[in-house]
Amino acid sequence: MKKTLILSSLLILTVLPGHSAIKWWEQDTICRLDPSNCYTAMGMGFEPEYWDQTSECWGQKIICAAAQTPASSENKAMTKKDITARKNISNDYDITALNGDCFGVRKTSSNGSMATYNGKSVKVFCKNILENIFQNDEIESLTNGSILLRNTEPTCQELAAQEYINVKDKNCYGKKYSQSTYYIDCETSDSPRLIIHNNADYTAPQGDAPKTIADAERIFNTMYDTAKSLR
Repeated sequence: MKKTLILSSLLILTVLPGHSAIKWWEQDTICRLDPSNCYTAMGMGFEPEYWDQTSECWGQKIICAAAQTPASSENKAMTKKDITARKNISNDYDITALNGDCFGVRKTSSNGSMATYNGKSVKVFCKNILENIFQNDEIESLTNGSILLRNTEPTCQELAAQEYINVKDKNCYGKKYSQSTYYIDCETSDSPRLIIHNNADYTAPQGDAPKTIADAERIFNTMYDTAKSLR
């Protein structure tokens, strides 16, 4: 037993020098785990325990699913290099802005009345307008209202059916005009016209209504002259 122990000790002494020909303090380099962080502060929106291989530091930034391209169903932690290059990140989103537990907020302008969709500025419609009209379309809610996630904006006819016109109302679009007081004319090529009813009965028989524009103009001129004489 004693001989075995002595032999084992001799083998260890013999083998060790072979594996450590140079003393460790005489080595040219030494490896040490880098304790530095990619970001000075990592709270909500970061994965501090993820190693960023390209930047050689701890911590990755979480990009929201909607801000990714193609759009994903899950948020994703990404390296600083990929984020700087905007790899698989949509240009429609501001990835410096925190959105809950991830980064990526749709870009807006004009005090939030315009938003960026597919690289273009689209109007933000006031709350509940699009939701009530376009129940079969995809809609995204923003701070001031909503946008339609499609390449065409609401038509005059679509909005007029719910008593709205496509004009700005404070910091969103879609102003309501009651059909009991106004008629929204969408036949013009430019912006819609509002025709005031003036308490006229539009449910009455229209048999004696003017048949031509000239007839209508003569009636309008008479009405205008009457209004002037009453001033």
